[in-house]
Amino acid sequence: MLVAQGEAMKLINIAVHPEHSGKGVGRILIALCQTEARRQGYQEIRFCSHVAIPENIDLYQDLGWQEAARNGNVVSMTKQV
Repeated sequence: MLVAQGEAMKLINIAVHPEHSGKGVGRILIALCQTEARRQGYQEIRFCSHVAIPENIDLYQDLGWQEAARNGNVVSMTKQV
C-alpha cells in the first residue's frame, strides 16, 4: 500500500507470501512503489519498520534507503526518488 502523505509518498505495507520469500518479489514491489512515487511527482518515499524485524531494515538499506529516525520500536526510513 502506497499513499500520499504531505511532501512524500509513504509505503504503508508490502507483504510477500512465505512460499515466495527469498525470490526477489519484495525488491520488485519496493521498486514499483518508488517508480509510482516518482511518476506522481514525489521526490521522497518513506517507510516505517519495527526493530524486531531487522531483515526489513537490512533489505531497505541494501536498496539505498536511509534510516531517518528511531522512536521506541519504530525505525523510520526514507529514500529520495
